[in-house]
Amino acid sequence: QPSFTSPPHRVQVVTSTPVGAKIFTLEATDPDSGTNSELFFSITYTDVPNSFTINSTDGSIYTGVRLDAGTYMISASVADRGNPTPLSDTTTLTVDVVMDNLHAPIFSSPGGYQVSVPETLDVGSMVTLVSAYDPDGLNGTTESGVFYYFVSEISDIGSFEVSSSTGDIVLSNS
Repeated sequence: QPSFTSPPHRVQVVTSTPVGAKIFTLEATDPDSGTNSELFFSITYTDVPNSFTINSTDGSIYTGVRLDAGTYMISASVADRGNPTPLSDTTTLTVDVVMDNLHAPIFSSPGGYQVSVPETLDVGSMVTLVSAYDPDGLNGTTESGVFYYFVSEISDIGSFEVSSSTGDIVLSNS
């Protein structure tokens, strides 16, 4: 009997994936030999008709339409050419379609941030807050999906820490 390898199957693609793009290959094995081991793949169900196609001889799955963000379910079958009775197996493939990341985050202060730090400021005190937003949102939502970190080669950057989630910059040592 043929059987799919490594189920359950899941793949992630972006909304700009072109129609006709190969997104996954289902693999199956059959311990038989000769004609009884020849495999034939087919899609038996998809929640959006014509959204995917399959190469019947190698199990490659292709997009059939432009995909919107969301989750798609595909049921597929593999059958051998057994005689007198073909044997088969089924599996599912979950396709998660996520939004493209087309835009870089934008700081709320496009000219940058300039801050004066008093020498008497206590360690752990907030120096400033930087903020940014991502025009793409977080996978099609209104959440920003932005996180903060230092990229500068400033020699005394070790004097400060930045919160990756809030953008708070605090004095870490004096």
